[in-house]
Amino acid sequence: VDAAKKPISNTVVTFTANPATLVAITPAAATALTDANGVASVLLAPASASAAGAGTLTATAQNSQGQTATAVI
Repeated sequence: VDAAKKPISNTVVTFTANPATLVAITPAAATALTDANGVASVLLAPASASAAGAGTLTATAQNSQGQTATAVI
């Protein structure tokens, strides 16, 4: 969201998983463009049939003023 709390569209969001061996992110570039509601999404799947454990997913975006926003799930 911007300073006025409005969604920002057409912004690239980069997703990273830690550990990276736990999940596969689709698309493989692990990026998505925000829609008119400011929402970006990717698909997550187990990296393998034996993948198990806890991890984090981080989403990072940068606005047109160069400010970075990060969310860790």
